[in-house]
Amino acid sequence: MEIRELNPKQKATWNKYITSSKKGNPLQTYEWGELKKEWGWKPYRIAVWNNFNLTGALSLLERTYKGFTFFYSPRGPILENNNPQVWKALTRYVQKKAWKRNAVFWRMDPEISQGPPLKNINLVLAPINSPFEGIQPRRVWRIPVYNDPEKQWNNLRKSARRQIKNAQKNGIEIETDSKDIGKFYKLLKFTAQKNNFQLRPYSYFESLQAQMKPKIMFAYKNGRPISSALAIKTNKGVWDLYAGNDPQAFKYGACYYLTWKLIIWAGKIGAEFYDLGGIINPSIQNHPLSGLHQFKSRFGGKEQNFWGCYDLVFRPALYFPYSFGSRVWSKIKKFSQTDILI
Repeated sequence: MEIRELNPKQKATWNKYITSSKKGNPLQTYEWGELKKEWGWKPYRIAVWNNFNLTGALSLLERTYKGFTFFYSPRGPILENNNPQVWKALTRYVQKKAWKRNAVFWRMDPEISQGPPLKNINLVLAPINSPFEGIQPRRVWRIPVYNDPEKQWNNLRKSARRQIKNAQKNGIEIETDSKDIGKFYKLLKFTAQKNNFQLRPYSYFESLQAQMKPKIMFAYKNGRPISSALAIKTNKGVWDLYAGNDPQAFKYGACYYLTWKLIIWAGKIGAEFYDLGGIINPSIQNHPLSGLHQFKSRFGGKEQNFWGCYDLVFRPALYFPYSFGSRVWSKIKKFSQTDILI
C-alpha cells in the first residue's frame, strides 16, 4: 500500500476514481476542491494505492481561521472499505502534513454508515451545535431511482402524487435553465430570509456553476419562477444541494412537481439514487427545518445516517480552547447554512 498526493496533471485519474467509486461524492471531486480554492481553502488530493490500483481518495482542504490552521474533508475520505490498516496509514500521512502545516486538527464527515468511528484512530466529536449534527448533514433522505416513470410514480406516497397533480392542474411549468444563476439565487435568498439562515454571496454560486456544471431547474407560474433546485450527478447518484422557493411554490405544489421532474431526469441519465439532502434530528421540535422530513419522505426512499462530524486532533493544547469557544459561539449565533451544508 502506498499513499501519495496527486498533482494537477492527474486530475483525470482522480475524477475517474471518484466518479466510479460506490462511495463517490461531488464534494470529493477535483472540481469541488477548485471551487473551495477560490474561497480561501487550499486543496490537497491524497490517493491510496494498492498494487498500482487507486483504492481510496481524500480531498483535504486547508484553511487558517482566526489564527488556527485546520484541515477539512467534506464527505471524505472515500475508501472502499473500513480497513483499519488503511485508516491508520492515511491518518499517519495526514498527521505528518499537519505538523508541516502547523494544523491543529483534521475534521471529517465521511459517508460511512456502519458503527461508530474506529476507536484506534482517537477521533473526537466535532464541536458543532447544529440541527443537522455536522457541517454536512448526519441524516439525509435518499430515494431509489428507476429509468421507468411508472415505477417511479408508484414509489411516491399518495400525498406527493396529489401535490404533483395539483401543480399540473394549476398550470405549473418546469424548465431547465442551468445558466441563469441569478434567477436561482433570488429564490434561494428568499428561502434563506424566510428560514433565518445565512447565505453565501452570489459570487460563490457563480463559481459553483462554473466549476461543477450543475443541473438547475425552475418551476414557473404564469411565466414567473416560484421554485428552483440545483443538483449535481456523481457516479450513480444525484445530490440535490440547494433549493429555493417563494410562498406560492407550496400553495400550487410547484416544489413537488419540480422535485419529481428532477428525479425523472436522474433516472434518464443512469442514476441509482437521488439524495434530497439533510433532515434534522427528529427530537428537535418547532424548528424552521422540521418540515423537511415530511416533504422529502413523500417521494419514497428512506433516511440514511452517517457517522457524523469528527475531528482528529494534532495539537490538544490549542484544539480544546478552540473547541470550547466554538461551542459557545455556535449557541449564540444564528444557524448558518455555510456551516451546515457545504
